[in-house]
Amino acid sequence: MLKHLRMHLPTIISIIAAAVILVVALTWFRGSVDGITESSTQTYLKENTRSLALVFGTKLDDRLIMLESQVRYFRDIDFSDYNVMKETIMSTKGIGAFKTIGVANTTGATVNYNGKTSGNLLLTDVFKDAMGGSTSLSETFIKDEDGDDVLFAAVPILQEGVVTGAVYGTFTKADLSSLLNAASFSGRTTNFVIANDGLVLAQSADNSLINGKTVNLFSETGIPKPVGREDAVARCNINGTDGIAVITPVGVHNWYFVSLMPQSIVNEQSSEISGKVAVIMLIVAFAFVLLFMPIPYLIRNYEVITKSNEKFKLVTVESQDIIFDYDFRQQHLSLDGYTDNIIPEGKTSFGKDEASSIFGYIHPDDMAAVKELKELRSSDVTSIRGEFRLHCLDDSYSWFRMKATVVRMHDGTPQQMVGSLINVDDQMNRDTRMIEKADTDPLTGIFSKCAFHTHVSEKLSDASDSDLFAVYITDLDDFGKVNDQLGHTMGDQVLSDVAKKLCIVFSDKDYVGRVGGDKFAAFLRLPSKARSLGMNIIEDKAKAICTQINETYRGRKKEVTVSASVGVAIYPYSARSYDKLYADAESALKKVKESGKNAYRIYSSETTDTALREREH
Repeated sequence: MLKHLRMHLPTIISIIAAAVILVVALTWFRGSVDGITESSTQTYLKENTRSLALVFGTKLDDRLIMLESQVRYFRDIDFSDYNVMKETIMSTKGIGAFKTIGVANTTGATVNYNGKTSGNLLLTDVFKDAMGGSTSLSETFIKDEDGDDVLFAAVPILQEGVVTGAVYGTFTKADLSSLLNAASFSGRTTNFVIANDGLVLAQSADNSLINGKTVNLFSETGIPKPVGREDAVARCNINGTDGIAVITPVGVHNWYFVSLMPQSIVNEQSSEISGKVAVIMLIVAFAFVLLFMPIPYLIRNYEVITKSNEKFKLVTVESQDIIFDYDFRQQHLSLDGYTDNIIPEGKTSFGKDEASSIFGYIHPDDMAAVKELKELRSSDVTSIRGEFRLHCLDDSYSWFRMKATVVRMHDGTPQQMVGSLINVDDQMNRDTRMIEKADTDPLTGIFSKCAFHTHVSEKLSDASDSDLFAVYITDLDDFGKVNDQLGHTMGDQVLSDVAKKLCIVFSDKDYVGRVGGDKFAAFLRLPSKARSLGMNIIEDKAKAICTQINETYRGRKKEVTVSASVGVAIYPYSARSYDKLYADAESALKKVKESGKNAYRIYSSETTDTALREREH
């Protein structure tokens, strides 16, 4: 028994050591997963909250824009005549998610769509701001004529440049809350819009974390008031449930957008990941034990290799919005938002001639957008969407996405166009980089096989009989020895070196690509002034390839000499299509390999030989 135990002692020690390592690894991994999962969840929640805050602000802006569109009905009425005010407001149609829409004169006297008064607004801050010429929104709730808590929004009415009154609209808490109901984080967050003191202005319908209605988020949940106007993440305990709160500014007054998520979501994700990894590690440990069991046939017939990789990438997208309002009758353009990087000195109001000059900011290649805008007077379009580049003050161009609505009269005549420009430069450039990346071999940085095929085929499709091109196929001699004797890392380095050398041999006007494991291709385009020396140039390039690539690589006390075999096919003598030129170049390459390698050969047939001789004479 003791002898048998001694025989298997190495195996027993290996199993015990593997078990100890496994327990330690699982304990460490669990702690790491908890931290990483919580960090990534908080990051995602912050991004999600920023996006929802932007959406809420945009929707609120849309309501204000719609309220501004009502101003047109009151630009020509006498505000000193209360009856005229009443008749005009009752003859218009209600819009937007407003409880009440009405009009007030300079004394603050009001009348709404029901023909009733909403009280006198003279002493309210929102009315004072409107009479000062600014569209305004009350910072906190105000009691209306029905005794309801509402937010007042007011838009000034200008008559010959003078503010003669204001159009106002009221939001209830339910109206504002309806803007939040479509947004959630996996259906398990509760979203709020709160005032600076924590007073809840709006609350989403999902109350999985908070039961009932909340009046003041700070006092009722224990969430600390953020310092400054930066994003904040805080832990909280709500009704006995641990949670995470993300607070971000809305961009209106000193309001905040808040998302609450149960801590249990993070815990569930950590447990799920840890459980799955534990199973994997148990399987790996079992395979590891089997691998080193002193059983000869397992040692001879099984090999277990395991690799694990994890990556986390955070992408932050910052948008820059511009709101515009164009009056077709007065040919006047108003801008609001982030215009500092486009319009000198932050100018936001443009008359007839100045408004037309804005078209000059659009990139010359995107003038289709200008044409569509200029044709609005003669078309029946009511909605415009498109993307174009605008010239910025730093002399660069940035991509913007335009969304606009055209308000037309009964006869179809355009009266007003209201819309927004959203900076999508990062997104558009990212799409362009993705296309470029798809064309590039990831190891060498030159064209991939597919991209090389595409570019050469496009060039050949436009070629004529007077053009002279050459396709080179280069195969590395003895490359397999590099991987076998010096390792795959050195093999990758050799491939990268060969790509750089080919780029030295050929100019920027030529194409160089990797078309196989250790196989490269090049496409030579001869200039018209060099046609008389065409064959000499083609051969010089082939010689240069062989000379440049021939090099000895050393490592691990061994060395391997790498050389190149090159096959060449010429347009139009060999063929006119990419596939035929490629096949002919490979045929020439094959003959080089058969005759000793480290050389080049130009594909030839009877027709090709005759054509070349005629060209030489």
